[in-house]
Order: sequence, then C-alpha cells, then structure tokens
Amino acid sequence: MDLTSAQTTIYLVRHGETDWNATGRLQGQEDVELNANGQQQALSLAKHFSTVWFDVIISSDLKRAYQTAQLIAKEKGNPSVEVIHELRERCYGSASG
Repeated sequence: MDLTSAQTTIYLVRHGETDWNATGRLQGQEDVELNANGQQQALSLAKHFSTVWFDVIISSDLKRAYQTAQLIAKEKGNPSVEVIHELRERCYGSASG
C-alpha cells in the first residue's frame, strides 16, 4: 500500500436527544442520558453509516455521548468505544439546567 495516498476520514456525530434537549435546558457537563427518541436517532444514524467502516469510535464519557456511540458501535458490529474525558462539553456552571 502506498502510504502517501492513504487518507483519513473523520465523522463528527452529535449525541442523540435527551429529555433536557427536548425541553431546551442547557446540559453542559450534566450527565443526562438519552431518551427513547435519542436512542432511535442513534440507531438510525448507524443504519445511515451501514456501508462505512470505522477503525475506531471515540466518545466523551458523558452518558448521552457514550450511549450514542455504543448504539452505533453495536449496530455496526464493532463493540468497543474508546472514551476520552477531554471531549466533554464545556461546563456552564450555574447556567446548566
């Protein structure tokens, strides 16, 4: 393989919906889980990527992001998700919620 012609494609995916998203509440680093609609959104996105191979799936450690990544990984038959704490959303302090 000619390494000079190798390319990397990065897909950025936002987490599925949470109850806080649905009501317009600012989440920041609050650890809110996906709601049923958010879970369905993640599965639909996995189907959208059905013909795309991922070498790695990386997620923040926040539940909503990790659940989204895990649902996509499971649907694609790739069970591991690498967690990187530094990918967290910014902290909004007292403005959260």
